[in-house]
Amino acid sequence: MVYGRVGRRSRRFHVVKFLVALLVPVILLGSAIAAAEWASTM
Repeated sequence: MVYGRVGRRSRRFHVVKFLVALLVPVILLGSAIAAAEWASTM
C-alpha cells in the first residue's frame, strides 16, 4: 500500500485520536483512585 502525504498524515491523526481516547479514561480513573485514597487518609 502506498500512501500519499495526505493519506499518511490522516492515518497518523486517526491513530493519535485513538490513543488519546484510550488514555483519557485511564487518567480519569487513576486520578479518581488517587483522590479517594487521599481522602481516606485525611
